[in-house]
Amino acid sequence: MDPDSFEKKILSALKTSSADEKSLILKIKAHFKKAGKKTAVIGLSGGVDSSLVCYLAAKALGKENVFAYYMPYVHDEKDELDIEQLVKLVGVNYKKFDLRGIVDKICETIKPRNTLAAGNIRARARMITLYSFANGNDSLVLGTGNRTELLLGYFTKYGDGACDLLPIGKLYKLQVWDMARLSKLPEHIIDKVPTAGLWKGQTDESELGVTYREIDRILAAHFELGMPWKEIEGYFVPKKVLRVKELHEASFHKRINPEILDF
Repeated sequence: MDPDSFEKKILSALKTSSADEKSLILKIKAHFKKAGKKTAVIGLSGGVDSSLVCYLAAKALGKENVFAYYMPYVHDEKDELDIEQLVKLVGVNYKKFDLRGIVDKICETIKPRNTLAAGNIRARARMITLYSFANGNDSLVLGTGNRTELLLGYFTKYGDGACDLLPIGKLYKLQVWDMARLSKLPEHIIDKVPTAGLWKGQTDESELGVTYREIDRILAAHFELGMPWKEIEGYFVPKKVLRVKELHEASFHKRINPEILDF
């Protein structure tokens, strides 16, 4: 396949539309009806993923039935301002809850070995907090993970990976950006450098070692077009394809329920 044909096929596989937004809204609504729940809880980070999920939830359930929480450990004034703007735009209920006291107490007690372990504690503390809010309000927790993150295992097991529903779990990161633009979310939120906000200076792409533009094309080539990893290497820097392949394979355990051993 020549490079131009390859690019056209990839772009076709990654295409999104306003029709997809309507479908997601209807599916969120149907899921809550089936579960017998009316309200949703969501953690906002100031990034595009959580912003889009918040917007979709408000459309599906009614803005008065969505409870959004900003739970920083590393406080970022820009993120907080972006969240406040989004909340005003979408009209959902909103509260800030500082996790530093909780997380520092846990870390002081168990003394995590490194930055990654400490970051995972922060992510899990967020989910403990969200589920506490959800339990108190008879709500479901909405996850904000996208297909790219799920396929790479780029989430904390039982942290941001824990939720009751993943509204954008079938959308690659590039599709999330596209849908956010179609939904007319603030451009500066869409264009913001993606980060989990687990420690100062952390960004997704620096941690992954590959840009989302490259990652999504590599993943779409394999999972949507069915191309073998080796063949995909002909269209990208081979070590980047290998990196994506290794991340996917090493994170298999994150995408399955714990195995129940038979005996």
